[in-house]
Amino acid sequence: MKWLHLSDLHYNPQNDGRSTHQLREKLLKYLQEAHITADHLFLTGDYRHAKYQRENEADAAKASAEFILQIAGAAKILPEGIHIIPGNHDLSRLPETGALDQIKQKYDAHNGRLGQADAALLLGRFTFFRLLMQELGRSGVKPVWPDTMLPLHVGRSFESFHLLCLNTGIFCNSNRDRGELIIGNYDLYRALEEMKQADSGRPIIVLGHHGLDNFREDERKAVETLFAEYPVRLYLCGDAHMPWKRRTNGFMEITMGCLVQEKYTRTVFSAGALRGSDFSIEAHSWDADEGEWGEYTQFNKKLRKWPLYRHTPVHRKAETITKERPVSASPHFIGREETVRELESRLFSKTGVVFLYGIGGIGKTEVCRELYERYASDAGDGGIRYLGWITYRETLKNSFFDQFYGLAADDPDAYWDRARQKIAEMGDALLLFLDNANQMTPQEVAALDRLGCHVLITARGKRDTVQNMETDSLKPEACRRLYRLYSEDDSAGDEIIDQIVSLAAGHTLSIELLAKTQYAAGMDACELLCMIEKSGFDLSDLMEEICYLHDPESEKGEWNSRFIEHMARIFDLSEVSTLPEELRIVQLFSLLASNTPVPVKTVRKWLDLKSLNAMNSVIRKGWLNKYVWQGTQFLVMHPVISSVIRYAAMPDEAMAGELAERIGDDLKIDEAEGFTRQADKLPHAAALAEKMDFCDVRFARMLSKAALLYDYQGMCDTGIRLAQRALEMMETVLGKEDWEIGVVLTNIAYARYMKGEYDRGIELCGRVLDIYEKNPKVPGDLTATAYNNMALCCSRKGLYQEALRHYETVMDIYKEEKMEESLAFARLCNNMGHLSVCLVEYERALEWLENGLRILEHLCVVPAQLTAALHNNKGLAYFWAGDYKEAKAQFLKAVELQETLWKEGHPDLGVSYGNMGMSCIQEAAYPEALEWLKKAMEIQEKVLIPQHPDLALTYNHIGLVYYYTERYDEALVNFFRAFHIQEKVLEKGHYDMVATCNNIGMVYYYKGEYEKSLGWCRRALEGQDESGHMPPDMIMAYCHMGLICEALGNHERAVALCQKAYDLMEAQFGPHHPYLSVIKENLQELPWFIVESDEL
Repeated sequence: MKWLHLSDLHYNPQNDGRSTHQLREKLLKYLQEAHITADHLFLTGDYRHAKYQRENEADAAKASAEFILQIAGAAKILPEGIHIIPGNHDLSRLPETGALDQIKQKYDAHNGRLGQADAALLLGRFTFFRLLMQELGRSGVKPVWPDTMLPLHVGRSFESFHLLCLNTGIFCNSNRDRGELIIGNYDLYRALEEMKQADSGRPIIVLGHHGLDNFREDERKAVETLFAEYPVRLYLCGDAHMPWKRRTNGFMEITMGCLVQEKYTRTVFSAGALRGSDFSIEAHSWDADEGEWGEYTQFNKKLRKWPLYRHTPVHRKAETITKERPVSASPHFIGREETVRELESRLFSKTGVVFLYGIGGIGKTEVCRELYERYASDAGDGGIRYLGWITYRETLKNSFFDQFYGLAADDPDAYWDRARQKIAEMGDALLLFLDNANQMTPQEVAALDRLGCHVLITARGKRDTVQNMETDSLKPEACRRLYRLYSEDDSAGDEIIDQIVSLAAGHTLSIELLAKTQYAAGMDACELLCMIEKSGFDLSDLMEEICYLHDPESEKGEWNSRFIEHMARIFDLSEVSTLPEELRIVQLFSLLASNTPVPVKTVRKWLDLKSLNAMNSVIRKGWLNKYVWQGTQFLVMHPVISSVIRYAAMPDEAMAGELAERIGDDLKIDEAEGFTRQADKLPHAAALAEKMDFCDVRFARMLSKAALLYDYQGMCDTGIRLAQRALEMMETVLGKEDWEIGVVLTNIAYARYMKGEYDRGIELCGRVLDIYEKNPKVPGDLTATAYNNMALCCSRKGLYQEALRHYETVMDIYKEEKMEESLAFARLCNNMGHLSVCLVEYERALEWLENGLRILEHLCVVPAQLTAALHNNKGLAYFWAGDYKEAKAQFLKAVELQETLWKEGHPDLGVSYGNMGMSCIQEAAYPEALEWLKKAMEIQEKVLIPQHPDLALTYNHIGLVYYYTERYDEALVNFFRAFHIQEKVLEKGHYDMVATCNNIGMVYYYKGEYEKSLGWCRRALEGQDESGHMPPDMIMAYCHMGLICEALGNHERAVALCQKAYDLMEAQFGPHHPYLSVIKENLQELPWFIVESDEL
């Protein structure tokens, strides 16, 4: 099999220069005269020049297609042998709205999936590439992708090889995207699996436009790992406009140049061949000075040094299943190899817990980091396929909370149950690290020991019920080597260095700090030894005295205090303690969450750094650690160092208050920015409040914003706890009537609404409005938010007219503030749309919801949570108006948005799953409906209170599935579950309760218990005003009562009730509502009813 590989044609004859015209004309002749023929033509993107050919894409596509066919003809390649993939010039660019960044932020390389809505937005830009495929299709070229451009990556199989075509341009929008590209590796995995099923022995050639170094770090690693696990031999690409080659993980990456003569480019194509299991590749280049094509000898000589003859197997890398990862292991891992071997022996002799214990800073965590990185890069053949890393915080359940990919719940207890199930599925293939677990209880240790996986825990004390392994001090030779590496001092004698490290007693953190102190100060070892002895630093006696028995108060005990006191003497020796800016940096950093990385950009903002010079100096001196993850630089402080700083130089309240203010300013309560982006900042806000226990309004404001962010992410209990603390601070400092008290109460009210505690939400909003009345200068948007939250609670209780009054107040405020085109008004449109659905005003609802979507489009923002809510409510309007097909389409859009936003477990996602189930019931797709509804129930039972009306609605819909499949007893169980919730939390006559009562009545009807049936149907209609709008389900209650009356022998009453149902339905929803045909069938079955009109 032979092929040609060309890339970056940039075919633009109207703007091309002379040399470019010439090289293209001579390319066709060169292929013919040199007898270069092939079976396949691989073209890896950029067929037009987007800068000059943006206007008339159809003409550009036609011209490019003609040139491609000319190349294929010159090399005698048939149309079915032409394969094209898109490049970054073959798509349209999105406006700079942040939408692309939002999608990138949500994307998880371990999951590899893109939501359908996100994929649709990104793939909709490939208009030019679609036109090019259509033009080539007219000449018999089979398109690689359909018009949808899905799946993202496509495999093709041939007799001697597989071809995998990648779309690497999905996330291209500007030059800034290089190094940050994402391709959606799940579709890549599926394509590779399909090829493996077809024939696992054939080699795979991959086509992509961009080199792998343009991918985001986590995506590149995922792609390279996948390539290594399958027989991928070649990755052919372009984009760089220069030829290049790289071998990694057993495959070769080869980049070709462009077909344009410009500065700093090289015009190159390659001809390759596959013979048996051997590949050969030869490059040809354009000599602009000679004006001729020829063999690219220099490149080919280098290429021949790379063996292409076999796929080199590599060990599988273990997959990390937790969101947290350790800081990168030290490059100076010395003296612990024996510890690692012994640790592996104990870990893998059986499943269960091993405690690695020792004093803080002795190297426990460093051993674990080294072990983690070894398995993350090469899991070997020991059976470990999964890794997890968790830092212990307060309790075991709090530590596990929100740490695992694909798991979510509002309650740590529920999350722990789900995490245990996930771990049980992986069993002994999982190695789980739990770091810094000093306060772990015996009960928690026992729970971990029962998980069925391998668990390695670091702590300062051992446990009698599990395996224990002490982290000893480093041996003198290792201490000496470590000291020389950090101090870069090769001139000092061993005797001097041995005296220094003996005072550190083999304590690795102390040795590192002392060595870096010497290096930073530019002194020799003798000078440092004198200073150490003068300071009184000496851990030798203390290390022997320290007791390793577990003591929950150990960090406040005598031994810990003495240890920290001695460590503080190193700090006093360091220049950091005498340089004001460096001192300020470590003081403030010590107030953040220890062992929890912070991006450098964030540190610069929070610490108000004018330059990074002082910070880099602190890093060099060892008091902060820096590492890189996915291309981003992070800083982290060791817990011991954090304690030492606060012991030796505790920041004052003014400094801490300024830090709280800056963190608070950085916590963006902005739906357009994406609430989930703030999650990594929240532990630092909590740590700051914990470490500085005093009343300050700046602390309170920070906590209030953090609380609201937790609420928006569905973690309402955490949000309420933080907000209550903020409230106590503010009331102490500002008094109970200050308007800022109202802001905190508003946040608590919203959390109560999210939890389904509507009465408490209404009560809190009333308090807020009382406070605001006494403060006339309160900004209007705050008052509007209070009324909005009040309306939300009223609407969910069924107090629709009260809700309407509150929403109208909000609208008046927004109009007065000229906010009709704002994000806040779009949110109001969503709420008014939902209320209109409840008021059975479906056309009005759609007007509100369309206006909300229009505003978002006009603002060029895509806040996924609000957009999903708008689509969900549009779905409800269409559903109850009888347009089930459009309703399901809207529900599906909401699900796709929310699945990418929340992964799993958010209450809004449970609502969307329930709506999908409701749609499937109308289609009589009962198994699918039950699947959706059980997913909804699983979320809601875990994250909502037991009396939440959303959970009741799901029970009701599950009951409907059983009702329609004639499983009446199971239907009744679920209907009564729903009713018992609704009668406690909803107002009498609420439409959801009406539907449940109606459903219970119909089950009894089909069970032949007509009196019970009639009683429940009457209950459904109690207190209803027939002169107003009634929802379809309520109207159907009249029809159902008619059927019951017929069964009881009251024929005239039966006809009257069914006729009433028909008239009401037709009057409110027109002659085409689907329920009309159901009522008509029931009427026709009544023996005393005569159909007089076809319209009936």
